[in-house]
Amino acid sequence: MAFLLGQDYLMASFGDREALDKEDVAVIRELGLRFRGPMNWPQLRSHRPGYFPWHVTGREARFLAVALRQAAVVSRRARKDPSILWDGASRSLHRIPEGVEPTWRDELREDPGPLAPPRGVLPDPASARRDVVAARRLPGERWEVEVLPARVRAETRQGRPYVVHLALWVDQGARGMMRYEMLEPDDVPRAVPVTTHDLIGLIGAPEAVLVTREEVRSLLEPLLEGTGVGLEVVPRLPGVERARALVNERTGKNRPIVFAHPRW
Repeated sequence: MAFLLGQDYLMASFGDREALDKEDVAVIRELGLRFRGPMNWPQLRSHRPGYFPWHVTGREARFLAVALRQAAVVSRRARKDPSILWDGASRSLHRIPEGVEPTWRDELREDPGPLAPPRGVLPDPASARRDVVAARRLPGERWEVEVLPARVRAETRQGRPYVVHLALWVDQGARGMMRYEMLEPDDVPRAVPVTTHDLIGLIGAPEAVLVTREEVRSLLEPLLEGTGVGLEVVPRLPGVERARALVNERTGKNRPIVFAHPRW
């Protein structure tokens, strides 16, 4: 589940009638379409990081329709000549549109690889970094920062269910857990660096901030780069593990929340 919640793509799959929900069936009926037999019923889903798979929008449906038409064209050709799909090294076939009513051409391109994790968003990054440089120094102090997807389902204003994210700030020394926040996925890139900035202004600047993943490092880099505060990726955050258990205890009295290991 954690892997799927980190993906950003559109998907068309074909399965049994029982796999569809009432919205899928309503769209099929409205379009006057008929499907019979197993593994013949289409299901279209939009995947966004931090959100549960959801029904496609009109714009997403139009894009997916184009992609499916091109996939059909390529699959028919590949039956006769599979070598068109790949050059045997690192380049694969891409279909490139040209013109307003496009004609399509083939091009072999390098795999672009995974997308870089989103960077943190600050209203004024330069000013925020100056605040960190000017803050009282805390020699030897090391903070742990983590963002964890919680197995909690909620609703956005548009009705799309998302995964609540728990952000934790822990001092490895006497202070222990300094703060935690429950966030919507779209709020994470701004909330994590802004809250870190506010804590530094209130307490002082630690010697280093520790994270376990590049995703979190990328959120803090715009704030800490060039400030003299270290930003380190480490294998484990024991303070966060203890703080997570404490948050579970506090929030679980009325409605239990179980936090998953991060990869959002």
